[in-house]
Amino acid sequence: MSEKISNQCIIGSAIISSSGHVFMADTGFHAFAEYDVIESLRAVVIPEDWKNFEDAIDMVKREEFAETIFRIQCESGEIKKVIAYIYDDKKNRDQLQLAKMVGIAYADDDEGGIKGLKAYRLEITSIESMTDKIEELENRLKQSNQFLEIMNSVLITYDIADNELKIFSTEKTPTYFFVGNLDEFVRSRQDNGLIFEEHILIFEELIDDFRKGQDIIRINLKSKFLGVEDDYKWYDINGVTVTCDDGTKKVIARLELISDGHVKEDIQKMVNTKDFGTGLVNKGTILGYARNLIESQPDHDVAIAIIDLDNFKNINDTYGHKFGDEVLAKTAHIIQDAVGNHGMVGRIGGDEMFIVYDNLENKGELRGLLRTIRTNVEWSYKGIRDDVEVSCSIGAATYPVAGKTFDELFNVADKLLYLAKEKGRNRYIMYVPEYHEQYIKGNANVSTTLREVEKMKYNKDGIVAEVLETAFYNKCLTDEEILEKVMNAFELDVMSVIDGKTNSVIKRASVLANNVDVHDYLEDEGFQDLFDDIGICKVNSITFVEMWSKRAFEVLKKENVSSLIQYRHMVNGEIKGYISFGRSRFNRKWTELDIAMLAVIGKVYALTLFK
Repeated sequence: MSEKISNQCIIGSAIISSSGHVFMADTGFHAFAEYDVIESLRAVVIPEDWKNFEDAIDMVKREEFAETIFRIQCESGEIKKVIAYIYDDKKNRDQLQLAKMVGIAYADDDEGGIKGLKAYRLEITSIESMTDKIEELENRLKQSNQFLEIMNSVLITYDIADNELKIFSTEKTPTYFFVGNLDEFVRSRQDNGLIFEEHILIFEELIDDFRKGQDIIRINLKSKFLGVEDDYKWYDINGVTVTCDDGTKKVIARLELISDGHVKEDIQKMVNTKDFGTGLVNKGTILGYARNLIESQPDHDVAIAIIDLDNFKNINDTYGHKFGDEVLAKTAHIIQDAVGNHGMVGRIGGDEMFIVYDNLENKGELRGLLRTIRTNVEWSYKGIRDDVEVSCSIGAATYPVAGKTFDELFNVADKLLYLAKEKGRNRYIMYVPEYHEQYIKGNANVSTTLREVEKMKYNKDGIVAEVLETAFYNKCLTDEEILEKVMNAFELDVMSVIDGKTNSVIKRASVLANNVDVHDYLEDEGFQDLFDDIGICKVNSITFVEMWSKRAFEVLKKENVSSLIQYRHMVNGEIKGYISFGRSRFNRKWTELDIAMLAVIGKVYALTLFK
């Protein structure tokens, strides 16, 4: 039997059935796949890899543990390779939780199952997380190699505990350029004008890195660093912080003179524009670039986004500023990696970063970018530091929809960032005029805006009222108008009226290509068991239906319906008909409000149709 990897690499877990239905899962599991809800692995696993899962389940039944590899398709379209560990819980803890959740009486039989269903625990990790662990070890080795490499240069050593700095050559008979207190070194360089005026902030950042014991230190500095130069020189300073056997920490760095022949023409520009804490460009550079681009009135869409780390002060206060700097640097890398060569990323404040995304093709492209950043930031320490919670909030605006000047765009993005914070953090909000215009103009507070957004987007309560008025006050809405209004308000892909005797569709509004006229699965006892006492059947994923009615799964899959709500209308114990509401996007979970409103619409509409 294979041995399960360290818990440090596990990024998510779930309780599943042998057919892949997901009974419950932690946030890590959902966040990795980027879906708000996953009710079946089959819905996300690449079809060619499904047999790997089935073979692993067969092995678990024989050996209680199995591991396998399969690929999943995330909501963004990205394909991720998963290393999965599946095992049986001998103590039946999972079955007990499952029974409580789905409301099925728990049967303590020899098989530990529930009405024939058996639950297994699935734990996943990714190739990327394993690679990160390997890279972490490689970085440690690299630090050791760096220590050996710098032994043939001018060395800088700094004892953090004693605050003692030494600068010396590594010749057979070393030359000491400075030995003493770090504070004395700073004063001597600043008071005697040994630091190039425009690089004083860079020098201060270098000293701050020494005091904090940054893991890796890399800085280019123009100065008379050694105190013996006749003119300012370009120096390359590379160092690491090491932990000695006695537990104390020391910074060891190499000081190299960059000769005139090796100085790049743009090195001055690079140093003046760089934020050395994150490696991004600084505030002046990124905002200047954005302003010049927008003010040039380009003939294509340009998006800007402000990203703010949530509760960053708590991270600094709890784990220290050194770790906070690490979080900033890692977040910057995530954002830069996501943007790539499509734009520019900069740091505009303590924990605020800024994106300019050029040549935007559509909203979906921007949404995918922001979702990737939000998800990857949330996952940046999963499996590495489970005690650390990192997330970000994002406000985004697009030229020319949100504004035609830089100041207008920045104002919109900034207010939407605040709105994202107010809505609970760890989310992104993109500007849509009909939802956010009044809030941006200051005509509504956050609470009012959120209510108006829901009302403008769906107008669901108004649709319910119109259906009621049609049924009881003879308002002249035709069947076609009712179907169309409900479809649009609830973002449905199909709405059908089904006869209770023949199970045939008698009315339908649909945007689907393959519509099924006879829903004979309604005769299956297993499917009928899914209706509750008031006649409502709620399915967030049709893969769940397969366990109860294979015929229902086949019909709904053929019609390309992935989730549905059905109302069953009965009179004196006889089924008169059904009102069916369907969607083809399996990741859209029905909200409790949707269920309640569609139940009312289904019941009232059925009363007008089935006498």
